[in-house]
Amino acid sequence: MPGHRGVLLAIFLLAGSSAAVAATREDNFPRPANLDANIAFWKQVFTEWGERDHVIHDKENLEVVYEVVQTNPSGSNGRIGKAAAEAIRLRLAHYAGLLQALDAKGPEGPGEEGKRIYALWGCPCAPGALAAAGDRLRVQRGIRERFTAGLQRAEQMRPKILPILRRHGVPDELAALPLIESSFDGRAVSHAKAVGVWQFIRATAQRFGLTVRGKRDDRRDAIRSTTAAARMLQHHREELGSWPLAITAYNHGLSGVWKAVDTLRTKDIGRIVAEYKGPRFGFSSRNFYAEFLAATDLMDLHFAQLEAQR
Repeated sequence: MPGHRGVLLAIFLLAGSSAAVAATREDNFPRPANLDANIAFWKQVFTEWGERDHVIHDKENLEVVYEVVQTNPSGSNGRIGKAAAEAIRLRLAHYAGLLQALDAKGPEGPGEEGKRIYALWGCPCAPGALAAAGDRLRVQRGIRERFTAGLQRAEQMRPKILPILRRHGVPDELAALPLIESSFDGRAVSHAKAVGVWQFIRATAQRFGLTVRGKRDDRRDAIRSTTAAARMLQHHREELGSWPLAITAYNHGLSGVWKAVDTLRTKDIGRIVAEYKGPRFGFSSRNFYAEFLAATDLMDLHFAQLEAQR
């Protein structure tokens, strides 16, 4: 009997610990209902759509996916050829015209495809709504291959960076951020000349203690750059008062997020994503927190599967 009671106690304590972890995550990283579709979209970008797939979708309502255009494999530079780019341009023009026609004539005018788009939007819609959607067409390329490679790199990197994050009071979940920043590729360089696993630009790197001078570039050092990223994230958290805003500031900048907070008089990330219309708060910034949540879920799943195989 004593042994039986001991097993029951262990199970009870484990269940309580898991519940506490779940509660902490929910407190630190809330998931407003209006972000559900965005999170689901990014999971598809990360796991279902590859580099050949170009997803034509609505820029604001990510549940609305018109078509996935497939192109031939890219060259080593990752860019698509002229023929593929032209094919995508033509499909964009097609949907812009179709949405205009639907707005003017209703679902019967453009035929079966028009009915599909009409249903996709849950119409009847307000006058002008579908025409406006024609101005919000966007193409998102899949990154399944790159994301998968990032998860594989994370197997080596995560054990090294978690102690650093914890030492600076940064939750473990932030270890997923490099998945969307660089796919854990220390050689990564962005169009904005951000470098390394955590994608620091030179000025920000130097502000948070990294040396970028001559042949030395600490942004390429996984340990040093993780320390700088932890300091930056914790600084944003202290300034803004929440992890969702701190994460958004990692992409949009601290002053940019403060402007959103001041404009709407709220720190609710759901409201900021839905309502803030600042000129610099574009698609990338608006979706950064949802991308992070999607990456966190997928990283958790990956490491849970690894653990189950041991």
